[in-house]
Amino acid sequence: MNIGSEKTKFKTAVERCREFKNAGADCTFVPGAIDKETIKQLVQNIDVPLNIILNCKFNDFKELDKIGVRRSSVGSGPVRYIYGKTIELARDLYNDNLEEILKCDFSYAKANEYFKVSMKDK
Repeated sequence: MNIGSEKTKFKTAVERCREFKNAGADCTFVPGAIDKETIKQLVQNIDVPLNIILNCKFNDFKELDKIGVRRSSVGSGPVRYIYGKTIELARDLYNDNLEEILKCDFSYAKANEYFKVSMKDK
């Protein structure tokens, strides 16, 4: 939510997390690009495990664990990454640049092996 001051947004996030706890949640989730200091303050002010989305402001796993974050999600990161790469590839193909697509070494055999191994784990 980009409405209000940082102090107001923080207060609102804490209030909502407390309401989730009161409603029976065993953890809470605060999305957004959150800096280290804000994450520390959230952990100290919310009495349930905190989950965040990894972001460019603060993303040190060991430090997040020390602070008390209990789950980090990649959120939409993987799909945004793939979309970006797909758009780059489409531009290359449009411009008759086949270099990137032809240097890919992920074969059908590798794909089949990956999925065969992954399905055994279930």
